[in-house]
Amino acid sequence: MTNTWNPAVPPLSSPIPGDDSTFQSFRAKAGVMDEDDKPIAPDVSIGDFNARWAWIVQEQLKYYRPWSDAHQIIDIKMLLSGGYK
Repeated sequence: MTNTWNPAVPPLSSPIPGDDSTFQSFRAKAGVMDEDDKPIAPDVSIGDFNARWAWIVQEQLKYYRPWSDAHQIIDIKMLLSGGYK
């Protein structure tokens, strides 16, 4: 799914509030390495664990930590309605 060039398929966006990165934009960055210091191919699939984990650790985590500190209790109704931005 993440390897398609079909414009009808939207990019895979980060679920972390405040992080507007997509998996496709992350993997397209030059020199992106996974946890084993291996290069991530610009066309790798989200199904590749090492690439997916690198996106989480290198992009999403820097947004998640401050958001998590500010929201110690999660309001489920707000979460499900998309209220956390």
